[in-house]
Parts: sequence; structure tokens; C-alpha cells
Amino acid sequence: MTQSTYLRNQDANWVKGTAYPAAPTVYITLHTADPALTGANELAFNARIAVSVFGAITTVGNTREMPVNETITFTNAPSTGTAPYWGAWDSLTGGNFLGGGIFVDDTGTPDPITFSITESVVINEGTIRFAYAIDVFSIYFVDAKLNWLAGTAMPTAPTNIYAIAGFNLTMTTGTEAVLPRELVSWGSIITIGAYKRIRNSVDLVFDSLTEPPLSFNSLRFYDAITAGNLLFIGRGKQKNYTVGQQPSWLTTRINVDF
Repeated sequence: MTQSTYLRNQDANWVKGTAYPAAPTVYITLHTADPALTGANELAFNARIAVSVFGAITTVGNTREMPVNETITFTNAPSTGTAPYWGAWDSLTGGNFLGGGIFVDDTGTPDPITFSITESVVINEGTIRFAYAIDVFSIYFVDAKLNWLAGTAMPTAPTNIYAIAGFNLTMTTGTEAVLPRELVSWGSIITIGAYKRIRNSVDLVFDSLTEPPLSFNSLRFYDAITAGNLLFIGRGKQKNYTVGQQPSWLTTRINVDF
């Protein structure tokens, strides 16, 4: 699933402390070509179709997925053709594009919807699946977004984000520094290609090291100075220190892309 520009902005603003919009009613559309980031190539059936029945969120590879567990029927095809892609919106007309994906069969092979003029198109339960990767963003963050699509309010935006340095950090493995977490200050959102990026607006400096690990190549970011929820990780060039030195990342050296 490709996340829209609209939701990339919402994610970045939420990390910076701005509340997510109210949970939407999701409307499904068919697309004659890739809807990309803004919902392009929408096919003009009689109406977008609202969906409200979603399945459980599960882990599939490095993604968290949530299926639409209801049959979707579009009526009165405006022409004969194919729809290789689907899209999702927050309004029956106009509104904000949320994201979209390609239709695939059980083996993952592209499987476009075909139709003739005036006929109905039926999309079976479970065919459309909302999915987000969990290699950079945590299960907590990704599941919150999937539940938002299913009608549950996004958690309160974090007041602050705190970082801890580490070596070979993933969501569940790697070694964190034996140091307190440090507050991260973020600058304005900038656009880098398809992504929305935030960068640290002041130097991130940790306390002096007193014990190993002494080499760092990654950071974890949490919504609390202790405990709390892991939100995402960042990786970079390895830095080597000695006992007594303070690990640090200079201004704008931490980049988070949504």
C-alpha cells in the first residue's frame, strides 16, 4: 500500500505534537492506473463505496496488514476496461486521498479487475488490505494508524520525543547505550521527493559514556523519557567513542522520512 501525501503530512505533524484528524469513514475507489500520492486516475463509477468492516491486524513479512472484511460492489461501469489499482478516501466526493494499492492474486501476482460497460464490479471480502511496513516505524505506531482507518481515534500526539543511541538497533534487537534518553527538537517539515521529512533542529547530545557499548550506528525514538512507546528507529554511519565522551548528532543530521 502506498501512503498518500496527506497522511505523510499527518504522521510528521503528529510526531511533532499536532493531533491527528478525527477517524474517517473510508471510501474505496477503483483506478485505471497508479493513484500515486494524490489519488490520480480514479474511475468514475456511480459512487465511491464506504467500508466499515475490517479484519484483525496481522504481521505479514515486514508489514502489518488489515483486510477489508466485506464485499464491495460498484455498479454501472462507465466503460469497458480494467482497474489494476484501488484507492481509499475520507469522503464520498472530493476529500483527502488516504492511499491505495494494486490488486493481486493469492501468489502476489498483479490481478487487475476487468469489466464491461454498465456491468457491476464485485470485490470479494479480504481482497483489499491496508498495510504498512514495520522496518522503520514500530508496531505501536503502525497499528495506531490502521486502527484509525478502521474508526478508532489516533492516540494523543506525543508531547515530546526522546532518543537513545544504540548499535545495530531494530524494533526488537540490538544494544542500547547505558545512558538516559535525550529530548529531540524537530524543525519544520520539508518535502524530499515523495516523502515528508523532519530533522533535528538542535544538536542531540547524550551524557558521557561510562561503559560499553562505545560504538553507535542507530537511534530509537520513544514518546517518554522512560518506558513509553517505541515509535520509530533511525540508522546512520557508525560512530566510535571512548569512555568519558558524549555521543552526539549535530543539527539536521537526524532525518525521519514519512
